[in-house]
Amino acid sequence: MKVYELFTELSSENRLGIFMDTHSGAWRVKIGGGHEYKGTL
Repeated sequence: MKVYELFTELSSENRLGIFMDTHSGAWRVKIGGGHEYKGTL
């Protein structure tokens, strides 16, 4: 199982986090401030 994590600094406060699981096809995007989006491919 491979899990990819990517963090990008959008500003000093907002952070974008992308989590990708290539085995199950699940993905999750977290944006600074408590917003989170989930799904599957």
